[in-house]
Amino acid sequence: MLPITTNLLTAASFMPHGTCYLWKPGLVGLHLVSDTVTALSYFSIPITLIYILRKRADIPFNGIFWLFASFIIFCGTGHLMDIWTLWHPDYWISGYIRAITAIVSLITAIALTNLIPEILVLPTPEKLQQEIQIRKQKEQFLRSIYEGVTEAIFVVDTTQKHEFIYTSINPVTEKVMGISSEEVQGKTPEQVLPKNSATAVRERYNYCLSTGESITYEECLKFNGSEDSWWLTSLKPLYDEAKQIYRIVGTSVSITQRKQAEAQLQESERRFRAIFNSMFQFIGLLKPDGTLLEVNQTALDFGGISKEEVVNRPFWQSYWWTISPETQYSLQQAIEKAANGEFVRYEVDLFGAGDKVTTIDFSVKPVFNEQGEVELLIPEGRDITDKKLMIQALQKSEERWQLALQGTGDGIFDWNIATNEAFFLNSV
Repeated sequence: MLPITTNLLTAASFMPHGTCYLWKPGLVGLHLVSDTVTALSYFSIPITLIYILRKRADIPFNGIFWLFASFIIFCGTGHLMDIWTLWHPDYWISGYIRAITAIVSLITAIALTNLIPEILVLPTPEKLQQEIQIRKQKEQFLRSIYEGVTEAIFVVDTTQKHEFIYTSINPVTEKVMGISSEEVQGKTPEQVLPKNSATAVRERYNYCLSTGESITYEECLKFNGSEDSWWLTSLKPLYDEAKQIYRIVGTSVSITQRKQAEAQLQESERRFRAIFNSMFQFIGLLKPDGTLLEVNQTALDFGGISKEEVVNRPFWQSYWWTISPETQYSLQQAIEKAANGEFVRYEVDLFGAGDKVTTIDFSVKPVFNEQGEVELLIPEGRDITDKKLMIQALQKSEERWQLALQGTGDGIFDWNIATNEAFFLNSV
């Protein structure tokens, strides 16, 4: 027979505990009432602990609470056995219960000892209150930024089905979209924006979601009842603990005025090009060091060369000026003078298409900035070959005429009938 069974069966050999109290009603009653109240109190404590744990699953170290509950239950059971053994000498059963209580209490003590380092680092109520206050201040600070910046800010949550739901927009976005943050909450892009704008926005959100990286781009959007507007938008994905994107935060800066200015600049550039390239004169634009920045089509056609062959190179190394080293040197000297603020003009022979020598009336004019410094140089030239040939022809004709006048034997004069004045044309 097992020892435990034997011990249980031999309980009759012991005296009830009440015998030790000589069955005095006062003493027996004192122990009875004390053990009863203690047992009931012990049993109520774990019930309360279990209720708290079920209501507050976030309480840390909940395992130690279960150990405490078990320990207290066995303690209460021990007091019940004290009541039982007043009349029934089942001391072996009482001893086994106390042994189990000892084991549970030892386990609880060890577990509690191991938790001491973690318990000691738990923040105090004062520290928690301080952290809460700091967090509130940070939230107020972030809220002031969110509501006070001049950029449009919007928050979009993503779902498992890759749907995009607006959760918040700041006052700037409200003004731009003509809708309040409350009206936007819980809605998709298609429910907030016109069809074309919603399609473009969704493509950007999907790209940010698929790449998992922040992106910046320009977009043209049309909101309800407004004209097209340009925005420089940045999207930043936010990750949860599972490293999944759960939210996208977007910021947009209006660049409509910049785009309009760029369009006006492009139109101005187009008009400038049209005038610049249609001019009869050869004209360009130089840095003060002589680097050619721009040249009109008239000059390029004259030389039979392309823009790429001469732009961003020293002007004197371009094809037109390679007619002789002296010509190149003269140009360098002219550029140096113009860079010092002097207007330079002279006639020079240059190469045209097919190495045709052409006489050019050439000048270099300095352009000054607001500080009076030379910022650019404008080289200009015009073909005066025909004019030079005509002058030369007139000079030769004049020479022949004078030779004929002087070679005749008769006197030749010019008589002005109106004034009755005569002018002799030759020495005879």
